[in-house]
Amino acid sequence: RWGGGTGLILGTSPSYNVIHVRPEGQDAVYQVEGLSAWDLGCEVRDWVSAEILALPAPDLRAFSIKSATGECEFTKGAEGPWAAVTPSPNGEPLDVPSLNSIIGSVSYLSLEQVLFHVSADASADWEAQLKARGLEPAEISLTLTTETSREVSLTSEEIKNQSTVSSDGTLVPPAKTTRTVHDRKVEVLRIGAEKDGLVAVVVEGRKTIYGV
Repeated sequence: RWGGGTGLILGTSPSYNVIHVRPEGQDAVYQVEGLSAWDLGCEVRDWVSAEILALPAPDLRAFSIKSATGECEFTKGAEGPWAAVTPSPNGEPLDVPSLNSIIGSVSYLSLEQVLFHVSADASADWEAQLKARGLEPAEISLTLTTETSREVSLTSEEIKNQSTVSSDGTLVPPAKTTRTVHDRKVEVLRIGAEKDGLVAVVVEGRKTIYGV
């Protein structure tokens, strides 16, 4: 029940897709068809999108891991492959399959449980928020940068500036009247320590701390 609405109490199910219900505060019990208790989950994940992050691999351009022991940064072009911004001091080659596995794990995150909501940006004081609930932050942050391309129409001013004048003085517009725009997006995840099989995750700018 939300906002002063009427509560509905679910009872037994005599057959498939049939259930007994009783409006809260009333004695009358009704048999309803086309509804089951499974349709009305009590978990938060039953009512919210389970998708936390969904960053397609081809769009990823940069990835970094920062912890108390240091920071590692990696970049790649549209065609790949990944390369370390700072090469290994021992000259060891980059383990690309392992890196791809790590990036794949964090670029697609699904909700297991909403740990709690806060009234502002959850990442602003997330360490205090976690500690207040018995969860210790692991002080690990991940930064993923994506880049996508799209075509936009030239403005009338741009078309005018790119037009040429023919021999007879006619203004000839450019052959292509669109231009490519590259959009970059940065997602920063902060990860807490594991507890009871869940890891606390917050995405900067959001008000929810998730359990994954």
